[in-house]
Amino acid sequence: MPKTFEFSEQLSCPVDIAYAVITDPDYWRRRFAEVPEKYELDPVPGAFGITVRDRIGADGLPSVVRKVVSGEITAERVDVWGPLDGDRVAGTVTARATGIPVAIDGALRLAPAGGGAELRATGSVAVKIPLIGGQIEVMVRKMVADMVTRDRDAIEEWLARE
Repeated sequence: MPKTFEFSEQLSCPVDIAYAVITDPDYWRRRFAEVPEKYELDPVPGAFGITVRDRIGADGLPSVVRKVVSGEITAERVDVWGPLDGDRVAGTVTARATGIPVAIDGALRLAPAGGGAELRATGSVAVKIPLIGGQIEVMVRKMVADMVTRDRDAIEEWLARE
C-alpha cells in the first residue's frame, strides 16, 4: 500500500522571489555546475519543467534494496511549476527509478507563510515489491523529505549570493 507524505520548509523570501529563483535557468546551472549532465530543463508550455537524474551504485543502496536490485539504479525526478497565481504557485513532482518499481507522485506548492514563503510537497510513494516494498517506501519517504530540505537550502544559498 502506498505511503503518503507531506513535507514543508520555510523560505526567508516571499513567494514571487522563490518562484523567480526556481524558474531561473542560471539557478539550475549553478546548482549542478559540477555535474551538468544531472539536470535538463524541460520545455513545458505555460510552465517551467526540470528533470533531475541521479545514478546510485549498488554499494550506495540500503541492504534491503540490494536484495532486489543488482547494479546501479538511475532515479529521475521531474518537477513542473505552473505560473504564479497571485501569491501562490502550484506544481507537480514525479519520480521513477530504473531497476526498482518505485513511483513518487505529488504536488508542490509555494505559498506565503510567516515573513516569507513555504515550500510544500505532498503525495505518495509506491514500491511494488512483495514483502519488502513497505520498508523501501519508508526509506523513499525520508528521501523526499531530504529533497525538500535540499531544495530549500539551495534556494537560500542562491539568494545569499545574489
